Amino acid sequence: MKAFLVHQGILKAIDREELAALEEDKKNIKEVQNKAHSAILLSLGDEVLREVSSEETALGLWEKLALIYLKKSLANKLHLKKKLYTMRMDETKDLKKHLDEFNKIILDLSNICVKIEDEDQGILLLSRLPKSSEHFVDTTLYGKEYL
Repeated sequence: MKAFLVHQGILKAIDREELAALEEDKKNIKEVQNKAHSAILLSLGDEVLREVSSEETALGLWEKLALIYLKKSLANKLHLKKKLYTMRMDETKDLKKHLDEFNKIILDLSNICVKIEDEDQGILLLSRLPKSSEHFVDTTLYGKEYL
């Protein structure tokens, strides 16, 4: 959603500092707010819409959605980390699906301000591949200067 707001040139509608800077230009701020509010609403499903329908500004919508979906609690952070560190790819699983799941967890962690370094991501991913990939993993880990 944030990328869409950037694409539309209306990201400032969900940034308190940018909104304060625009405060002088009442017409422009109202237009940016309305566009951003509409863009966010149009991107939501009916179930989510019911939860945020009372919010009248883009910033209000954004903060409500963050409150609902970006739970930065310790329990959520630990749950995501445990999921990342314990996930394994079995022989029958499609590699693309495994990568998608892995990247989703990394993105979820990133959204709650937990950064997993690229090298660590590579090691985690390689160490979770099935036994049949052991030769590939060894070659990748030990045959290069950097991962």
